[in-house]
Amino acid sequence: MIYTRRAVARLALAALPVSKLVANPNSRFGEVQIGIIISPYNYPEIPVRADLVLHNLIDLGISAFEMQDVRAEVYAGAPGDVRQGYSGSPSAADVTPEAQRKTAEELKQWRLSAPLDKYRALRQLYTDAGVTIYAFRLAKVSETFEDAEYDYFFEAAEALGANQITVELPQNSDLTKRIANFASQYKIMMVTTTIRRSTSIAGMRLLRNLLGTASTSMLATMRRLSVNRPCRLSKRIMTVLPACI
Repeated sequence: MIYTRRAVARLALAALPVSKLVANPNSRFGEVQIGIIISPYNYPEIPVRADLVLHNLIDLGISAFEMQDVRAEVYAGAPGDVRQGYSGSPSAADVTPEAQRKTAEELKQWRLSAPLDKYRALRQLYTDAGVTIYAFRLAKVSETFEDAEYDYFFEAAEALGANQITVELPQNSDLTKRIANFASQYKIMMVTTTIRRSTSIAGMRLLRNLLGTASTSMLATMRRLSVNRPCRLSKRIMTVLPACI
């Protein structure tokens, strides 16, 4: 039987011992810190808002979390349904292009004056509960985003205490370079993921052009691996590749 990544995640969560379903979560085993990201689309029974999902993390005994932008932004008071129109959103097909543009513009304007104190308060809430926010996950990045929007993303990550921003590997190498420049400025790691096989192949070609011959030998090595794992490509860029590339 072949299990999908999501199915494995569900089994892993279900297999957690009862002894872990208590306060004071601890998912560090020896020198290895186990973290988690919970999709707001694939697990609709789990609340989206960051302060509410914290209860689930504590119940599961998880002490490190990759925070999606949607969770933090709903908590901080972003307008409307900020999931609307994002990849994987069940309601996106029912929303007109005009409504999507309006929602995107409202979210953009909110982000440009977002209350970072709310993110600092969220960080403290998680810290008090024994959970570290190690990464800030962006659902979407674009060449059309203004520099001020990328400043917001990195300032939000900083306020949350995250040491990395994670994104799906852009298909445009210029955009990857642009985000990496912000990562260097803020001293926050940029981590790219390549979830789909087609994205992985195209993305690795872009990375090869971006980083030179060093990525060629790295790609050959990753093809031989049987599990997903991060690979450092430069001081401020990492990528996570699926085994099937």
